[in-house]
Amino acid sequence: YVSGGFTTINGVTFNRVAKYNNGTWTPLGNGLPPINAFSLGGTKLISSGNDLISIGDFAIPNGGPANRIARWNGTAWSGFGTGTDATPNSVAAGSGDVFVGGPFATTGCRTSPYFSRWRETVWNGSANTDWHNAANWGGSTIPAAGAGVNINAGNATISSSDVTLSSLVVGSGRTLTVGAGRTLTVNGRLDVANGTINGPGTIIVNGDLTLNGGTIAGANSVTINGNLNLVDGTIAGSGPANLTTCRLTSLTGGSSTAYISSPFTRCVDRSGIYRFPVGSNGVYSPVELSNISGTGSFAVEPRTGAVVGGTGFPVNRMNRHWITSTSSVTQADIAFTYADAEVVGLEARYRLWSINGGNAQIVPASINNTTNRVSATGVTTFATFSMAEAPSIAQTLKGRVRMASGKGAYGVIVTLTDGSGNIRHAITNMFGYYQFLGIMTWENYTVAVRAKRYTFATSSQSFLFPENSADINFSSTDH
Repeated sequence: YVSGGFTTINGVTFNRVAKYNNGTWTPLGNGLPPINAFSLGGTKLISSGNDLISIGDFAIPNGGPANRIARWNGTAWSGFGTGTDATPNSVAAGSGDVFVGGPFATTGCRTSPYFSRWRETVWNGSANTDWHNAANWGGSTIPAAGAGVNINAGNATISSSDVTLSSLVVGSGRTLTVGAGRTLTVNGRLDVANGTINGPGTIIVNGDLTLNGGTIAGANSVTINGNLNLVDGTIAGSGPANLTTCRLTSLTGGSSTAYISSPFTRCVDRSGIYRFPVGSNGVYSPVELSNISGTGSFAVEPRTGAVVGGTGFPVNRMNRHWITSTSSVTQADIAFTYADAEVVGLEARYRLWSINGGNAQIVPASINNTTNRVSATGVTTFATFSMAEAPSIAQTLKGRVRMASGKGAYGVIVTLTDGSGNIRHAITNMFGYYQFLGIMTWENYTVAVRAKRYTFATSSQSFLFPENSADINFSSTDH
């Protein structure tokens, strides 16, 4: 195939493009239109499958090749959508797609400065939803293994055999269903942009998976061997999601609108914070792992609802728990984030609990009730974690009574009354200190002071007695 400024060969009209085969020149339809600026390089030709692709500074306003890029399929010329808004200067074909580069700003109806891809295999769903029905595809050809595919018109279903692609875009509110027993493999990039991929089949992404307003739901399993980018959307269902790449940066994104509600496993192998952007039932409840000893897979399954059972686990427990598991991490710091709406009982009384083998025990942790974050260091047993009220324990309730001068007030009678009306008494020592031993935490009490020698602006205080409570102090106004 040759192209140029010629219009005839051996007296026969060819109009700037021709085919030579076995000693014979033949025209390609009516050829190409005149070049508006031949000095820019004229036309360039490449082959893509059984087609010939031409780029150049040409346009035919009423059909045919249009706006600087055209295709010859052996019988007729056609355009690539609305083409480009400036003349491309390079063109290539690969993985069933066509790539162009040049000083253009838009291709088709999309902003695409300097470089753009035409997805050659486009689903139109004109017959039904069957992926393996050729009538549903542009060009009436089922995509070959390794093709790049765009699902933007109608829904599609993979049911009769497995599918392997180089790239896939599911957008425009469309749904691709992977049937039971079937596997969708994408060796390059999978973009779920405002679309949905439904199970119950298996999804394998050997490149990068990006969710941007899209959803993957109900799959038997989802395996990402590249990077996972959660811009907006969810991976949902009982089937596991597995990110095999161990790099910290292999996962980006995660928010209240972009999370994983499936059991999620990711590879961990170095220092830094490994994020697990999980959540369920519309609640984002991420987990973080750091200071890790061991290399391999760590799994987190987010669950909405309270843990059922658990010997020693208090009745007032959070409506949220996380199931963790690993066969290779021996120790790590772990942090959980929860929502206020999931708190049952008194949040100030909450502690982090581990439920393992049916037995519940408190895990030493730092809890921030403002940010709803709980962090535990040096954890060596990974099982089910949740939050619940701490049990009552006996502690010492104490304080000091001062004179107006600030010195201790001696001989002041201190009365402690519990919620049932039971009363105990103490008397301050020569330095003004008092104490009550064996007082049960997380109950309501009233402490009152009286003395003939002192007057108190505030002579009683009522409070909930938490663990490690601050002292209950009084000061007189005169002596």
